[in-house]
Amino acid sequence: MASRIARVTGTKRGRGFAVCRQLAEAGMQVYLSSRELSEGERAAHERQQQGVRVTAVQLDGSRPESVTHCFPSLQQQNGDIDVLVNTAGVYPTTPSIQVSEQ
Repeated sequence: MASRIARVTGTKRGRGFAVCRQLAEAGMQVYLSSRELSEGERAAHERQQQGVRVTAVQLDGSRPESVTHCFPSLQQQNGDIDVLVNTAGVYPTTPSIQVSEQ
């Protein structure tokens, strides 16, 4: 049976890191996402040093093209994503009623 796949945002510290650790301990292959791949790889390396099985992927949730590239790429490599956790925070500078999907 193939490992279940989880993708987690907001993984640099706090809740996101804890979620990565718990999902990996439950036997899942965890992909942590970061706006900058180098930052994600650094975070993944830190977690790997602590025994957490994670892989970094680039994803900037504020850029639609990043989102539309990331998910099909992961799905093509690994199959369906079983768990998606968003712990990334975004500080709004525009009232949400005025924000478009773009």
